[in-house]
This record gives sequence, C-alpha cells and structure tokens, in this order.
Amino acid sequence: MIPIFWYTTLHNLEQRHLPSPRRTTAVLTGYHSVVLTLWYLLIAGAVLHAFWFYWTTLIG
Repeated sequence: MIPIFWYTTLHNLEQRHLPSPRRTTAVLTGYHSVVLTLWYLLIAGAVLHAFWFYWTTLIG
C-alpha cells in the first residue's frame, strides 16, 4: 500500500495535478527509493519500540 501511495503521489506531482514547487518535485522524484526505504525503516522502528519489552522477555 505504501509504494502504491508514494508512486501515485509522485505521478500526480510530475503531472502537476498537485501544487508543488518544481524543485521539490525534482528532488522527490530523484530520491524516490530513499524516501520509501526511510518510510519502511520508520515503521519497523515504531514496531520495535512498541513491542521492545515483550521481545526482551522472550529472549532472556
């Protein structure tokens, strides 16, 4: 779901359906995979943080 949302948003920015400065659109388009990677890492970090106590009880 996240990649579909991200690439649809990028497409809409490139086609000027969403208002955005051209420089911002160019930067987001150039680093599209970095944004996705950071988004997934943020979600993984939030899950680790939320369940850290539970997982530490499983290990030791």
